[in-house]
Amino acid sequence: MANVDELIDRLKNFRTRSAAKNALLEMGEPAIPPLIRALKSRQASARWSAASILGGLGAKQAIPDLIEGLRDAEIRSGAVEALRRITGEDFGEDYDAWKRWLDIGGGETKAGAPATAQSDADFIAQAVYGTDVSAEEKGHGYVLRVPLGDRHQDVTANFRAKDSDGIPLLVVYTRCGPATAKHYEWALRQNVKMSAGAIAVTDIDGKPGFVIVDVLVRDSATPQLLMDSVKRIARKGDQLEAALTKADEH
Repeated sequence: MANVDELIDRLKNFRTRSAAKNALLEMGEPAIPPLIRALKSRQASARWSAASILGGLGAKQAIPDLIEGLRDAEIRSGAVEALRRITGEDFGEDYDAWKRWLDIGGGETKAGAPATAQSDADFIAQAVYGTDVSAEEKGHGYVLRVPLGDRHQDVTANFRAKDSDGIPLLVVYTRCGPATAKHYEWALRQNVKMSAGAIAVTDIDGKPGFVIVDVLVRDSATPQLLMDSVKRIARKGDQLEAALTKADEH
């Protein structure tokens, strides 16, 4: 198995990111100090992934650094979600509020707030509660419809996937339109600009199609983490679909 520094380096590459995240989550406590250092990485995808993993590990010692991460626009959403998961508190993106909370000893309370959803249906219900996103059970997961102004984007959350080691995954993806060879290089170049998720090609109705996919570890995912992923992927997927087809089919 790769050592922790090698795994963190793999967070920089969209092709190796998901497997590296899973391995770091499995590694647990020994991964925390290097992950805290990775919050200062030059690459946004590595910083965002480090914040997400620290949240999954419930790393209380990372709280001050995650609060500082709120100043970084490229990882702010990941830092917020990590802080929510670790502390059980929610001050959103308000840096000053988090600092005040920390200064009065907040780092010693409500740590490790776990997800409370027991079933997939409860998990989805908690994720969409209080949002304008609707959900419909379909196949091995749920299709979540995300309104985007006068457009929309459907995002699928698949609860039945597993990695090569049998670890349950929550695969989040959205269809973006037909994939043609002339667009392959263009799509790959877009991946280096994405802080989370990646463009991939899969069969859609028997023909190759572009999707944007994000992979979460099921046991460490929370409804809020899922919704953050769904909304982020919906925005990116709609932009890709509009660029490729000018339509709004997905």
